[in-house]
Amino acid sequence: MQTEKSALRFVYKQMGVPVDGRFNKFALQLRFGPAKLGRAKATLDLDISAIDGGSDEANDDVSAQACFDNTAYPQAKFESSSFKALGGNKYEGRGKMPIKGRS
Repeated sequence: MQTEKSALRFVYKQMGVPVDGRFNKFALQLRFGPAKLGRAKATLDLDISAIDGGSDEANDDVSAQACFDNTAYPQAKFESSSFKALGGNKYEGRGKMPIKGRS
């Protein structure tokens, strides 16, 4: 994976308005082949402390204890447990991602 050419984005609501955000530091390890979905595996490591909520104020909000609490929990890790074909060359990966000590 070419991290510098990739993006990991999310949408959250601030005062009821959808706001785009992104994780600026992450690493992905992927083993995938459409013919062998049972052997596919993905691991995503996120640097929560490098979150970008779109503005300084938004960064403070999403970094706060009520949201990601990136001071106490600066990292998150997703590990896939299964993949399935959705059709049209699209696939879904499922797994757990503990954030703030909860999955």
